[in-house]
Amino acid sequence: MAVGVSFVLVLTLFAGSALGQQGTLARPAPASEALALVFRVRGLRSDRGQVMGALFDRPERWVRAGEEVAACHVRIRGREARCELTARPGRYAFAFAHDEDGDGRFDRDFLGIPQEGYGFSNNVRPSLSLPSWQSAAFPLRETPSGELVVTTRYGI
Repeated sequence: MAVGVSFVLVLTLFAGSALGQQGTLARPAPASEALALVFRVRGLRSDRGQVMGALFDRPERWVRAGEEVAACHVRIRGREARCELTARPGRYAFAFAHDEDGDGRFDRDFLGIPQEGYGFSNNVRPSLSLPSWQSAAFPLRETPSGELVVTTRYGI
């Protein structure tokens, strides 16, 4: 039963989090300092719904509603999504969810086990808790060449 309780507490990360909110950029970076950042989300099990992603700049803000630096809600094509964000140089972590039914929420079963896809930058795989911001964080120093690929995970 402790495992079930852990999942309920831990996997609330998307329910009511920044990933369930609309918008493309929470705190715009000045145009002279802004860098484009593209995440290609792969491994989605269908083209239904949308991918909701958010970028965070500090551990204390990690997956907290209204604390994202940038966010995206994008369509899925060919079981992939392309999340384009803008941010100033710095250190960031990215989290996303596949809102497959399009209801704007991250669905879980009665034990808290995810019923929709999710993932993190650096393709960090959570165990029985939310991965740390540090494990998902990456430096953004200049415009990256190409896209950063993140893989979708379903279940636990």
